[in-house]
Amino acid sequence: MRWCEIGLEQRVQSRRRRFEKLNEELRACGVDSSSEFLSATEDTLESVLEKAKETYDAIRFSPEVGSLVLKMLTQIPAGVATLKTADSLVKEDGAWWPRCFMVDGLMQTFSSSVTNVDFTGSVFLLGAGGKTRAVAAALSRIGFGRMIIADPDDERSAALVEDLKRSYFGIQFQQTTRRLVTQLPGICSVAVNTLESGEDAANAAELAYFNFLKTGGLWLDLALFPLSLTLQTEAVSVGGELLNGFEVLARTDALWVESVYSTKGETPPAFDIARYTQSLT
Repeated sequence: MRWCEIGLEQRVQSRRRRFEKLNEELRACGVDSSSEFLSATEDTLESVLEKAKETYDAIRFSPEVGSLVLKMLTQIPAGVATLKTADSLVKEDGAWWPRCFMVDGLMQTFSSSVTNVDFTGSVFLLGAGGKTRAVAAALSRIGFGRMIIADPDDERSAALVEDLKRSYFGIQFQQTTRRLVTQLPGICSVAVNTLESGEDAANAAELAYFNFLKTGGLWLDLALFPLSLTLQTEAVSVGGELLNGFEVLARTDALWVESVYSTKGETPPAFDIARYTQSLT
């Protein structure tokens, strides 16, 4: 299988390292897998995408590209149109369809790894990009009805909250400015980080108070390289529990592989979630 990931130029090396781990897992399953990272700017993204469609068996997107790509497509499933972001293109019957496998990857992780969670509590989401949209979709389907969103760019988080309000009826979305995070009450059953190291470095220490997290609440970090390596320790110290973000990424990748093979009418490889999660970790 020859596949690629399209992304903007930032963080190319970190993404390539993840490719290596995914290819190692696929090869362990007997798949001849190779991948490339295609770097693009917002101006060149459409031409890079069209060339990739002609060259590769499957296409992945870095988080910052998913929402931009949808504006260039004419065939968009209703669920992805509501989500307004995608993490891949899968070819089916000669047509390329956008998908976002992280939604189901997160839902599967909750189902397999979470035994006790307070659904009456809120969700705290740090970040306002494509991953945040996927997390909001997954957690709303699981049963959470209130979400608080913060981002280093207050205008970006405010815009996302207004957009989500128009897309999800019956779910309460609230923005909090980044400087007011330490003043949030402890009402959150789940807190999720989607920001990578360096994207909120000036304020990462403030998160360590975990004032927003209920005792027994879950802390989930979905970054390849977390904002701070001490946050997991601090979450546990205030009575929180950890949900492995690398398991979410592993399940997301496994779902993508399964879809790529299924749409070709072939049997998907036996993806070892536990082994691949450990490899990523």
